[in-house]
Amino acid sequence: MRAELLVALGVGVAVVRSAVGLRPLADATPEDLLGPLHDIVEGLLRPPPD
Repeated sequence: MRAELLVALGVGVAVVRSAVGLRPLADATPEDLLGPLHDIVEGLLRPPPD
């Protein structure tokens, strides 16, 4: 389920950046996206607490 959410996030970001052109996401550089996307990936893929 978590991996599927990450795929959906990736597709959503790609669509918004290319087709919709929503600002500021459409103007963000890869460096701008790296931090926030890293935080999301880490949060979703972190093992659940025992």
